[in-house]
Amino acid sequence: MHRSVTFKCRTTLAGLAAATALAALAGCAGGTAGNLTASPGSPALKGSVPDAGTGPQSVVAAMPPGKPTLSGPIGLAMSRKDDLYVANHYGTNGDILIYNSKNQLRKSTITDGIDNPADLTFDRGGNLYVTNYTNQTVTVYDAAGKRIKSRTLHTDTSYNPSGVQIDSQGRVWVANRNNGNITIGEIQVFNKNGKVVASATQGLVYPLGIVFSHKTGNAWIANSESPNDDMAIYTQSLQFVKTIPTPGFTPTYLAYAKTGLLYATNGLDADVEVFNTKGKVVQTITNGLNLPYGIAFNKLGYFYVANVGNNTITEYNAKGKLIATIK
Repeated sequence: MHRSVTFKCRTTLAGLAAATALAALAGCAGGTAGNLTASPGSPALKGSVPDAGTGPQSVVAAMPPGKPTLSGPIGLAMSRKDDLYVANHYGTNGDILIYNSKNQLRKSTITDGIDNPADLTFDRGGNLYVTNYTNQTVTVYDAAGKRIKSRTLHTDTSYNPSGVQIDSQGRVWVANRNNGNITIGEIQVFNKNGKVVASATQGLVYPLGIVFSHKTGNAWIANSESPNDDMAIYTQSLQFVKTIPTPGFTPTYLAYAKTGLLYATNGLDADVEVFNTKGKVVQTITNGLNLPYGIAFNKLGYFYVANVGNNTITEYNAKGKLIATIK
């Protein structure tokens, strides 16, 4: 079923069919969604999902019984072994699914401490960090997937953690947003001991993805509130630099390619835009995308995109050509 919707909303979508709910999700920030596909027969929705700029909206699907499956894939991260880790947001609490380099689902699934995960990333030691949207924590796991409870980070309870990244000093940056007030946002920086050493709000409006520039080391942060879409730039000392407007494009999650180009997903539509170091769009990718959120690169320079709209992950080569779809 295809839907094209144009409207503003901050409504509760509990009990709606998945197709209708996902279409509504795409238009709730005042933007215009493109042609969005929702799988027929998807389960009813309940709970909360970190949607891009929609306000206090509730949409979380019950996880189907049996074999783990993609259900509300939000964040993506690539391990040192080139395994793809997926933050599965839907379900009672959600989970982390793992795919090998052949796009095959591994038997191991991470659930300990997971509570509707949004984003995830790895540190240099191979430890996994996961933002838990519902209980306002960042949980940490070793390379074997075992939870390191002593390293759990507790984020600002005034917000919901939706983005996470590790800087060159090993500090953890967390993007917090507030569904009750989509015009504000916050970045918290935690040191290796789990203490908050800095925080900032300037230039932040519903922040989600964070990425660090390969060239300058500056943090680029996706502000996902339409129509005030932009990317905020901070130094690693958390000094605000500027914002780069992205009119008509709602940046959601971000990733850098080996080429130094910045890739940004548009969580309110069906495209990925590629930016040069000056913030100019040099390429737009649309094939196979449906409410794209997380994005991650493998060692070959290929990239994966999590599609919330139809519960798939699409794989592209370095030129942006669609080469595989994980369902």
